[in-house]
Amino acid sequence: MTAGNAKTLSLVNPEVFSKGGMIAKALLEGGSGGWSTLVGKNVSYNMGEADYGFPDEEFKDQDRGNWVVTPVDWSGDNSGKVFLLVSTAGAKTIVAYMTALMLGGEANPAETQLDADGMDAYSEAVNSFFGQGAQQARGEVGGTIKTAVDATTLADFAKTSPNSILGHEDMLCFRVAVFIEGNPPFDSFLLMTRSVTGVPPDAENSASPETTAASAEKLGVNPKNLDTVMTIKLPVIVTIASKKMRMELIQDMNPGTILEFRKMSKEPLDVMAGNVKIAEAEVVITNQCFGVQINAVIDPRAFPAK
Repeated sequence: MTAGNAKTLSLVNPEVFSKGGMIAKALLEGGSGGWSTLVGKNVSYNMGEADYGFPDEEFKDQDRGNWVVTPVDWSGDNSGKVFLLVSTAGAKTIVAYMTALMLGGEANPAETQLDADGMDAYSEAVNSFFGQGAQQARGEVGGTIKTAVDATTLADFAKTSPNSILGHEDMLCFRVAVFIEGNPPFDSFLLMTRSVTGVPPDAENSASPETTAASAEKLGVNPKNLDTVMTIKLPVIVTIASKKMRMELIQDMNPGTILEFRKMSKEPLDVMAGNVKIAEAEVVITNQCFGVQINAVIDPRAFPAK
């Protein structure tokens, strides 16, 4: 792991960029669902830039110690190592809502401690994250994937380098903002060794940025070429309506119960791709199947990721 020497992943190797991004998105999508179950809140994510190498130089001094690190042994068709780094604020938020759901009461992340009990609860959350995430990733890559979560630790990068915890091997690094419903987003990093993608090593890893760019262009791929990006799959979701209900009301449901929503039947539906609003639509029935008809395409930049 070369700290402070991160390189743009799409320039290192376009195939690694595509395959690694596909695996990362599947892990995050499935893992967010696992966390949603544990915390009783909607959990979503927004995956940002991808690098090859840990962007250590971007850490502010006051933030360097605030990370909870979980190593994961990744085995199956392509063995390797995966790390999940979550800010302590994020870990406390997860633990607070898990505790509130299990024991009742209000969740208060500010007063939550990452003591032995807190770390045990967080480890349970990470196990659920990778259990659900690996299941979805298997469906995407069409291969065998097994994950084994190792002990979670608090990492003080202000006193030690990332190499001492993450190792010296360069990894694919995905920056992720995580959103728990009703809370501010928290930062995380998802890292994986190149071997996880199943793409064979080549000379591009050690090439200079100029040589790497020339090699990518020779292959017909460059930063301005979106062909590789266009192969990445995104979940497309249409939300008809949603509401929150007390547990006692949910338990009283029986066949014939009608749930009323504030959304009017003629209101447009939001079409989401990768948790970003991309269009508005209306319900249609076609070939005896339920569907939606796109009425307006939205510039995703006009709406923050949920």
